[in-house]
Amino acid sequence: MSSNSEWGWGRQSPSPQLVSDALVAWSLLNNLQSDFHCAGLTWEGTSDCPTHLDHEHTRFWAQFQCEYFVEGLDLLTEVPVVDASSERSVANHLDLPTFTGPQIKECITSLEVSIGEKEVEIEAAEAEVNVVCAALNISQTHKNCAQEELRDLQEMRKQLADLLIIACSCLCPLE
Repeated sequence: MSSNSEWGWGRQSPSPQLVSDALVAWSLLNNLQSDFHCAGLTWEGTSDCPTHLDHEHTRFWAQFQCEYFVEGLDLLTEVPVVDASSERSVANHLDLPTFTGPQIKECITSLEVSIGEKEVEIEAAEAEVNVVCAALNISQTHKNCAQEELRDLQEMRKQLADLLIIACSCLCPLE
């Protein structure tokens, strides 16, 4: 562990707990584009709120919303970046994304269900893999034992063949 002096001016070393959701939120909020408030977004939305992205798949919807408002998002996510002035948005003359708090919560809830289902699917597949691996290990052990027994039998056959040569050559027949 680093001493305080290594961090200069008596500061303590960074806490590993700083790398958390709070740090990510702080980073996102500090990187909001300056025109964020020009979109007029509200938590509940308004009756004249644009809905041009509402039919999009959640991945594109979230990606587009974030990319428009957060500078440097491509550094924070592995999802390919979509430009707010893409052909799709320019053709629709709708380059301002829109979202509401309940909409985001609904997407998160749906996503959590999908994540849970996918985790169950992975667990089931892993269980199948474990069964197959166990069967493979048993088969491999059985094969190894059979190969060892075959080597012993082949060695025994060789020894008996040698004994037969000796017997045929050196033993006197009974008359």
